[in-house]
Amino acid sequence: MSEAGKCAAAGGAPGGRARAATAPAYENSAPAGRGDAVAAYLCRRFPGFAPDAGWVEAAGVYPPNAAPEYLSLIRSPADHDPVFRQVAPSAAELDNGGGDDPVRESDWSPVPGLIRRYPDRALVMPTSGCFMRCRHCMRKRSWGAPDAATETMEAWRDWLRSNPGITEVIISGGDPLTLADDRLARLLDLLLTAKSVKELRVHSRAVVAAPSRITPRLAALLAGRKVRRLVTQANHPVEVTAAAGAAAHTLTRAGIAVENQAVLLRGVNDRPETLAQLFRSVRAIGVRPYYLHHPDRVRGAMHFTLGLEEGWSIYQKARRLAGDPVPAYVVDRPGSEGKVRVEELIWA
Repeated sequence: MSEAGKCAAAGGAPGGRARAATAPAYENSAPAGRGDAVAAYLCRRFPGFAPDAGWVEAAGVYPPNAAPEYLSLIRSPADHDPVFRQVAPSAAELDNGGGDDPVRESDWSPVPGLIRRYPDRALVMPTSGCFMRCRHCMRKRSWGAPDAATETMEAWRDWLRSNPGITEVIISGGDPLTLADDRLARLLDLLLTAKSVKELRVHSRAVVAAPSRITPRLAALLAGRKVRRLVTQANHPVEVTAAAGAAAHTLTRAGIAVENQAVLLRGVNDRPETLAQLFRSVRAIGVRPYYLHHPDRVRGAMHFTLGLEEGWSIYQKARRLAGDPVPAYVVDRPGSEGKVRVEELIWA
């Protein structure tokens, strides 16, 4: 098939359909016949681009999706571009290595959609929808799953009420900010009916992937419902844009601390100079460097992995270049109750 034919076959429009005017979210599934919106966007923007056979095959297993705001950061539709590499399907994803649930979250799930790995906090996943489908996602197994039903959310509330040791609830996913404001507010209100819950935390890539989602109205909605922290994910300095900075400032003005947990990714940020610039860039917009995650051994994402000793060497050099503060370099060990600092494993 010619390049023009491949682009025509991609069809669609970048970003998909928004769920609500206040939430420029994007469909979390790509049924057969709907086309590939990411490929269609790239075909329009880069006339010489066409998805190759590996892209098409991998997209059939792990359909791509990304907000136009994030796709606009691509400078070259090639694997050396750090944004392209995070959103582009690749034949490497079809390798059979890794696991669907690499840290065995299911072992710590007392009710569907809720995970408890720490004594005083729990994590809930109301949606698998995201502003972008990261090709390194640790929850690729859940892509396209329906949003949590009201009955499921009520089960979370009931479980929290029966476990008064939980003082913080993390809302993750997917990306909870893809939910429309009214549905998001109902979820937060429901969680807060558990009297032991003193604060909420949101994990969302919206700050870097869809910064227009972060409005004063949304910030007030979150702050008014005990959201004290929002943890985002920027993996490369090019993602730390002026728009991301404005989004972070909107949240901090509302009293919400913004933190960044990056993932160390082969071919994206695995150079000390790149990591150091990332740490400096997030600090410059008022975001705390929180964690640098060693990549999980996820099925469909093994091409992003690297060894612990290699990662530790990169991190040490980046830390010297960036100065303090820098994030803690951590790894999730399968079945463990939490994150472990890599230095503890290196020097054990």
